[in-house]
Amino acid sequence: SSTTPSDRAVRPILEVLGPGSPWRFNVDALLSSGSAPSGSERERPVVRVAALGYHTSLVLELVSLWTEYLGDDWRMEVAAHILEPGAGTAAEVRKSSLCRDFLEGSVCAWDARLLELNVRHVGRGRLPLANLPSPRIADPEAFMSDFAEAFGRVSSSLTPGSSTSLDARLDNADLYLCTEPAVLCGAIGRAFPATPTVGYFANPLASYLPARAVAAWLTEFR
Repeated sequence: SSTTPSDRAVRPILEVLGPGSPWRFNVDALLSSGSAPSGSERERPVVRVAALGYHTSLVLELVSLWTEYLGDDWRMEVAAHILEPGAGTAAEVRKSSLCRDFLEGSVCAWDARLLELNVRHVGRGRLPLANLPSPRIADPEAFMSDFAEAFGRVSSSLTPGSSTSLDARLDNADLYLCTEPAVLCGAIGRAFPATPTVGYFANPLASYLPARAVAAWLTEFR
């Protein structure tokens, strides 16, 4: 096939959560079963969501919407890792990011692979017009390749509790949520090409990237 992993993995939310998705089918089967309990007593299938990003509110607002409006059909188990540019430890993330103010900081990134990639590839910059601080990825191709290698290298054998510094939930999700920078979707798409990914952004796809890398990234995303 001539399509890229990102092309196959990044899909609109309506498609991901529509009639054709595996968990939608399970819910429909459960609701149509004559022996299935009704109302609040009905068992809800679990959907494991892994959410990544550098913008605390973007990650949390979509997760909260899903939980609120889809909670009658599915029980969401969310593994959120919110990062801060250049931070190499969980303590550094909590010190600088607003993630520390939500759920006692449990949504702040702590997976060792994410933190190592963060130090290696993500620096601090400013948006060109707004002049607001932002993450800056100098080499998005290297970032996406290293991300796929870091997760692919251990994902097949990683189980919950196998390491205190690795979050196995990131490797076993049913659905991935990538927020800003959008190139995270490309990284996730390469690492987990068979798993649906939802992208949720407030800025253009090329934000946080150098101009020389934009064309290649947009081609891959398309």
